[in-house]
Amino acid sequence: MTTGDNADASARGLIGYAVLRANFNYEAPSYVDNFAPYVLDALARRHPQAMTEAQVAEDVRNNFGFTIPDRVVGTLLKRASRKNQVQRSDTGYVLTASHLGKVPDVSAEVAKFGRQQQEVSSKFLDFVSGFAPQHLHLVQDEPARHLSHFVEAHAAPLLSHALRGNRRNIEHDDMTGPDFLVNVFIREIGDKDATAFGYVVDLVKGAILAAVVDLGTGQLKRKLRDLHLVLDTPILLKALGFQGAEHQRATTQAIALAATHDAQAVCFPHTIKEVDGVLDSVVPVLRSRGARAGALREVDAHFLDKGSMPADIEIERGNLRNRIRSLGIREVQPPDNHYTYGLDEGALDALLEKHVHYRSPGTRRYDVDSLSAIHRLRKGSSAGDFEKCGFVLITDNVNVIRAARRVDERHEWPLAMHDADMAALLWVRSPAVNEDLPRMQLLATVYSGMQPGGHLWAKYLDEIERLQISGEVSEDDALLLRARPEARSALMTETLGEGVDIDRESIAAVLDRVRDDLQHPVKTQLATAELAREAALHAAQAAQQSQQSEKEQRESVEREVEDLRHQVASMRQAHGAQHESIRERAETHARRMVSVLIYGLGAVLVAGAAVRVAAPEWSNKLPNWLALTFLACGLLVFGVGAWRHFAGGSLREWARKVEKPLARRLERRARRRAGLPDAAS
Repeated sequence: MTTGDNADASARGLIGYAVLRANFNYEAPSYVDNFAPYVLDALARRHPQAMTEAQVAEDVRNNFGFTIPDRVVGTLLKRASRKNQVQRSDTGYVLTASHLGKVPDVSAEVAKFGRQQQEVSSKFLDFVSGFAPQHLHLVQDEPARHLSHFVEAHAAPLLSHALRGNRRNIEHDDMTGPDFLVNVFIREIGDKDATAFGYVVDLVKGAILAAVVDLGTGQLKRKLRDLHLVLDTPILLKALGFQGAEHQRATTQAIALAATHDAQAVCFPHTIKEVDGVLDSVVPVLRSRGARAGALREVDAHFLDKGSMPADIEIERGNLRNRIRSLGIREVQPPDNHYTYGLDEGALDALLEKHVHYRSPGTRRYDVDSLSAIHRLRKGSSAGDFEKCGFVLITDNVNVIRAARRVDERHEWPLAMHDADMAALLWVRSPAVNEDLPRMQLLATVYSGMQPGGHLWAKYLDEIERLQISGEVSEDDALLLRARPEARSALMTETLGEGVDIDRESIAAVLDRVRDDLQHPVKTQLATAELAREAALHAAQAAQQSQQSEKEQRESVEREVEDLRHQVASMRQAHGAQHESIRERAETHARRMVSVLIYGLGAVLVAGAAVRVAAPEWSNKLPNWLALTFLACGLLVFGVGAWRHFAGGSLREWARKVEKPLARRLERRARRRAGLPDAAS
């Protein structure tokens, strides 16, 4: 197969996992019914050509990238035949004419997820270009293939090794080279790109769903009341949080999910003793601040990164059993029936020695005890179903799993299985109960992939010691290189986790990265402070400009107010002159009217008197009323004179009292005619 064919196959695999995840129906009559559309799609593509079970399985693999076992394809074809969807001939199966147009069309979804896969592949290349441009050549030609390999080899381990029998060999790849670049990329999008990370999580879920189909057709709906998950030392360390928060969340979620299916999480007393021994072995690591030779275990890295002290380890050891019980993990005693269901522990010990590179014989002895106890608890044999095996050791050591499969062929279900496999089998039973479990498992896998392997770490420590002795690395720098988590990350970035030669240049590159990482928060704070200073300066300038603008607006308003005041004063002055003119005219008019009245009366009196004196004979002929008038006028004149005599004042002064109200009345009438308000307004 050419490089282009490999890339196309990897891309189809990623798309197929996404399509399977999107269309999987957890309420289907049986698990394998979810794969029927892909079998029918293969027949529709080749219609009217008849296809065998093997040809259909190959067609599904070529088009969607995942494998449906031939026996499962046969089961689905027989079910479709009973539903009159396909018919069987001498050369295989063919779709019936009535069902040809009813096969679900997945082409639109294939195109949709193809675009998503291309987008993620593009983001992966962009990330590597910025993160480690010197390694871009490793992945730029086939990014989809590297993403697919990571999912199948690390994120969905069921694809790497079958759970039953030896149909596939267990392959355990260290997370090095391109796998490490994918690992760091997934960590990056997990923090910063929820959309791309969600797509990768769906790929993992689809891969798990595709892998579990190999287990059978009906077991996944059975209860797990008789199943005991015996947790090995590494799994207890994860559940207790001694290998990081990511592992703890993933493991405790899996234990909780097992409880919902009535399965029991248990451990052996000697496993608790081994956990205690692991904690005790961390103390020298803490005292040397990571300078102790040998592999740096995840438990060592955890307590180093926390800055723990030996006293903290003693506290954890004292609370160990209580904490295990608080997690819902029960302690069980191994049965004492070696003679009845005896296992050749010598042969088992030799197998473990061959497949597992132990740091101490005591650790190998604990594994022998655990596998032998599982064998005896099963009474020497087990069924081939996860639900019926009774007891199974849950570990993360694939070499122990490899050795356990060669112990006794009477165990159709292996004595030990991977913790990720266990979590996957629990999740596919009720994914809606804990939809987030594959995501937690993926994050735990990514976290583990950031730690250097034992061989690389040992070479790294040896080179640091050599440079420290020669004086090329100071004691303080050596401490940074051994103890800081940034150093481990930098080492993996520089070497991609591969067993390359560690020399002075690579140590210097790691040290530079560590210093940059340690200075990054300070630089970030300085940059933030500078941005804050500039923002404050801009704000002050803006405030000053605002104050100047407000001052100018205030002065403008004051000028407008002053202008209005002048206008009002001018109007008042003009109105005052007009009021005064009207008042003077009214008073003059009133004076004239009173004067006319007085002078008229006076004239009448004078005229009457004159007539009476000048022509007495003629005046005698006048009517009486006229005489009375003269008399009245005379009396009036007499009264005015009397008033002047007794009350004082002149006639003019008396007239003024009549003139004033008369003038006011005339003034009001004149204002109304001029359209002016009254004087009071």
